Amino acid sequence: MKSLSIAILLAATLVAQERPREKMPVYHAKSTTGESLDNSALQGKPVLTEVRFTGNVKYGYGKLRKKVSSKPGEPLDNSGENGMRNITVRLYADNDNNNVADGAPIATTTTNSTGNYLFTSLAPGNYIVGVVMPAGYMSSIVNGSDPDNNIDNDDNGLLLIGNEIRGLAITLNLGAEFDGTKMNSNTNNTYDFGLLPDCNCINNSGNLLTNGSFESGTTGWTASGGSVSSGTGYIACGSKNGFNSTATSGKLSIVYQDVVTALGTTLTLNAFAGAHTAGLTCSPKLSLIFLNAAGKVLCQNDVAVTQDVDANFGQLSMYTISAKAPIGATKARVQSSTTCNTLKLDAFCLRVASNTFAKDQSSPVKSTEPLPKELNVTASPNPVVGLFNLSVSSSDKITPVNIRILNIDGKILSIKKTAANSTLKIDAAKWLSGIYIAEVIQGKQSKVIKLVKTN
Repeated sequence: MKSLSIAILLAATLVAQERPREKMPVYHAKSTTGESLDNSALQGKPVLTEVRFTGNVKYGYGKLRKKVSSKPGEPLDNSGENGMRNITVRLYADNDNNNVADGAPIATTTTNSTGNYLFTSLAPGNYIVGVVMPAGYMSSIVNGSDPDNNIDNDDNGLLLIGNEIRGLAITLNLGAEFDGTKMNSNTNNTYDFGLLPDCNCINNSGNLLTNGSFESGTTGWTASGGSVSSGTGYIACGSKNGFNSTATSGKLSIVYQDVVTALGTTLTLNAFAGAHTAGLTCSPKLSLIFLNAAGKVLCQNDVAVTQDVDANFGQLSMYTISAKAPIGATKARVQSSTTCNTLKLDAFCLRVASNTFAKDQSSPVKSTEPLPKELNVTASPNPVVGLFNLSVSSSDKITPVNIRILNIDGKILSIKKTAANSTLKIDAAKWLSGIYIAEVIQGKQSKVIKLVKTN
């Protein structure tokens, strides 16, 4: 009987094991940190060893954010990105190896304090890994595509289904996996993911706040009882973040910005924040407040800041508040407050009536718009330079989707298969400039769209 263990670090460590008839040998799979995983307690069971999230499901700031945002296509740098803790990781079977998960997850786990995760009881075969992205995060655009290519420190996230990013199927073979140093091991270390904060709200028009990401110092922000400053070290978007610092421990320090609003307007605030372990004892919070013309507070909506930057490598978490302006409201105030230490702030975005993610939600807020009855296919961006997203939607939530990419002469360049109502990342970096065709088929429906490749 043969059994496998896979270690996937949101970098990934995959381990295959063969059980002798009389005695199960003890294997020591090494993660990318070099630590040994002793499976002696699991003798007699197929084991999935460790996959490090830190090397491949990594936080999108510092070097990862820089490489993903400013230099698309570069590999992740294992020396520069930190892991993300408490991230849900799902394992799926793909018995027919068609890159579509065979139903529900066969195992689910979460990353530990350093971003590592572990699956056990796997047999040799084909598997797909999915990572549930935290609110306010997105998959990086560094696409390593096939996890069977044995390339480490790339981003194998390819297929977006809801708020879960999945890779293609990886095939686990006994004694034929790449563990980072040799090709004939039972461990594969190369199934990687990269996550980074979604900065679209900050970078696009519609943000009612001035200087929401503190790129222009403290412009637009007012402090009371403490101070506001701009610096680095806790960046979610851009190259700077803000600080709300108390002048005296125990004294309330607030940093705020007011915008004009009107009765009945529903506003949604998305903001990244965090505090040191000591600062969390002072109940830091973010608030969306409505005031009348005289400056009187009519209502206040708060959310507690619970992200510990000391335990999360300086990473900030996104928080969301939605509220409707009451009668008499003329101003809306976005505010952070604390009574000790320093509150870290970045990427504040206030918009009118939009669907958003809530802190600690496992899935995005569902749109009230029904899915289109007919097959709908869009490509973005188009014209294409490197990576692009091919989004497929229809009222059919079950039937898989087949995709063919052809050049202008009708030559098939690639064939892909994806789940219904999903978004597929496709790498066109090596395509020559010109016109290409994407043919999408779901059941009896089909759609053809034109793609323009430019350099």
